[in-house]
Amino acid sequence: MAISECLLLCRALGDRYPTLMILESYAAFAQSVGEYRMAARCLAAASSMRDAMGFPMIPATRITLERTHAQLEAALDPAEFAMLLQDGASLAMEEILDMVIDHEASR
Repeated sequence: MAISECLLLCRALGDRYPTLMILESYAAFAQSVGEYRMAARCLAAASSMRDAMGFPMIPATRITLERTHAQLEAALDPAEFAMLLQDGASLAMEEILDMVIDHEASR
């Protein structure tokens, strides 16, 4: 099942925890294939969602996301990185889901 289909299914079911996990995984994936801007937005949106929902983070996820954050920070201009994080954190769940689905459709 494609990432877009998973997100659409989670959206239809209203299941926020799997949606959050998919966004975090997508941030790491996007970073690994050089799609740094998308990765930064997803990372920040997922972090903001996790905080708002109060879902704890398991250590393995924390390690992966900290590594992703560090790699993005090294790859992007500091001002651009800060702007992307701020932009991502301000997105509503529906907005970031639409962004990822559109991004995947254009790949």
